[in-house]
Amino acid sequence: MTDPSGTPHPRPVPEVGAVPDHERSVDSRLRQYAQQWRDRRPDEPDVEWGWPAGRTGAPKRTGVLVLAAAVAVVMIAVGAIWSAGRPTRTPAVAGPPTVAASSTPPRPTQPVLVPSNNSHIRPFSQLLPEGTKVGAPNGTRDCADSDFVLQHGDTQEDPERSGWLNTRFLLRSTTRTACALPNSADGPNMQLVGPDDEALPNDRWFPAGPVMFPDKLLVRPGLLVAGDAQWAVQQDRTQRPAALVLNFGADDPHSPLRVSVTGVAIAAHPAPDDERDQYRTVVTGRILSITDPGSLASLSAFLKAPATVKTGATLPSWVTVSNDTNTPVKLSPCPEVVEQLRVVGQTKGVKPVKTDIVIGVRGPLNCGQAPKSLAPGSSITFEMALDTAGQQAGEGMLSWQLLASGKPALTLTWLVTVTH
Repeated sequence: MTDPSGTPHPRPVPEVGAVPDHERSVDSRLRQYAQQWRDRRPDEPDVEWGWPAGRTGAPKRTGVLVLAAAVAVVMIAVGAIWSAGRPTRTPAVAGPPTVAASSTPPRPTQPVLVPSNNSHIRPFSQLLPEGTKVGAPNGTRDCADSDFVLQHGDTQEDPERSGWLNTRFLLRSTTRTACALPNSADGPNMQLVGPDDEALPNDRWFPAGPVMFPDKLLVRPGLLVAGDAQWAVQQDRTQRPAALVLNFGADDPHSPLRVSVTGVAIAAHPAPDDERDQYRTVVTGRILSITDPGSLASLSAFLKAPATVKTGATLPSWVTVSNDTNTPVKLSPCPEVVEQLRVVGQTKGVKPVKTDIVIGVRGPLNCGQAPKSLAPGSSITFEMALDTAGQQAGEGMLSWQLLASGKPALTLTWLVTVTH
């Protein structure tokens, strides 16, 4: 097996517990879980870690998938790995006194691997649509940078080294009155800045997203605003960024709403994107949710899975869910999850028509093995196994949703190539 940079990764991987949790990254922990997966299932084919080789461009976003085809019976095993601690992540850049270190939850101890549980799941072939967002009444003032503090920020390093990265942010409203955020596919204004706070150019070649309905979203005092940004840098054409800065209103490279990217690995030569490969920096983002502290939607998460899987084999995946807030999040009553693998393939003898095949399941988390609530600063990794029997070969999308009252609280995706 190789690590994301292509360096051979010798076996055996050290057992969980060999290194303190605060010294291990999310990737290194998940590689250990992947090794344990292989040890428990020696009959399964070995898998390549990371994204499929040669894939370029930005990570695809979640879409509602409608078409399903007749497939074999699918089974999923949902387990849980709980830690009272947090994985090591890219820290938020220190801001003014309002963004104090005390706003970051504590990080102590070791994760524990819990056996899988495949009970109470059923076939389910569609992702669920997002719930309706709350619009701001006419006359509500626009939000400003000073209305928020950065609760948490981190960056998912690009395992493919294609040049694209994903930075998540969590803001907390500290204002005493409600305010309104623009509801568009682009979210807030985002810019990358250098070490001296000089704004780097944003050579985004794709058009701005459409205005959504409602056109403005209501942010009440104390609510949490979660979002993410996709960005890439051609380092031979501009300086290396030091931080991702968020702005509500006029662009301000000195805004305290910033996430450090100084320690993030950036590809020296990002993969070209046809005629669009002449950019210097590109950044775009979105608001994912506006929610109450303590809700499932206030959690943040990363999904990891192998780059490839053979048709009929079991596809393992791991979702690390973290509570980056200062409020415990209850996992009782036990929430449900939806997992789905969609592959667009070429129908034999029919050109150029392509056919979607979707397999998936829906069922509860393994709450019997998980804590009753997720404490501030803690994380839990759910291990899953999706039977790919009946799936076709081709490039696919693995999707995972955590449901709250039957609506998606979190939606995650990962690119997977299915082979014969």
